[in-house]
Formats: sequence, structure tokens, C-alpha cells
Amino acid sequence: MRFLLSLCVCVAFLLPQISEASSDPIKIIVNKKNIDLKDSAPFIDGTSGRTMVPIRFISESLGAEVVWDERARQIHLLKGRIPSKLRLVKKWPRSIMIRSIWTARL
Repeated sequence: MRFLLSLCVCVAFLLPQISEASSDPIKIIVNKKNIDLKDSAPFIDGTSGRTMVPIRFISESLGAEVVWDERARQIHLLKGRIPSKLRLVKKWPRSIMIRSIWTARL
């Protein structure tokens, strides 16, 4: 009985902290500048725990060129002379899953 009471008290103290942490907005900082995403806000996927961010905005903020190939359903990223290809795997209403096909190292 004491154990159950102690457990209930601990859970009661932890619940407000858990909800407060999950309600904090995700901040993106690129080159020491806080970036405001107007079109699509980043979010944490509840099932995988991954942070989802818009790849075009992040890539272009880092100086990469982004090209979408509809026929192959691939995203081509190019920064300087380093090309990358990403393949669309799954699409949801708020996010997509992509896999790296290759990244060239020059």
C-alpha cells in the first residue's frame, strides 16, 4: 500500500513536467540565426521519436540546391560538388519518409 501511494505521488509530480516539455516549440538555428518556418513547422513524430523538418527549407538554408524528380520520385540535393539522392518512401498528411540512395564524396 505504501509503495502504491508513493508511486501515485511521484506520477502526480511528473505529469505536469512531461506535458510542459512536449508543448515547447521546436527551434531551428542555422549559422547562429533562429529560423522561422512559416509554411511547415517542425514536429516530433510520436511513434518514432524523430524530429520532422521541411527538407527543402533546411537544405536551402545550408546552401544546397533542391530538385524534385517526379518521374523517379527522388529528391536531388547538390551543395558545391557533392550530390545526394533521396528516395520518397512513404507520404503522410504532414510529413514524408525518405531514404538516402547515395551521397557522393569528392
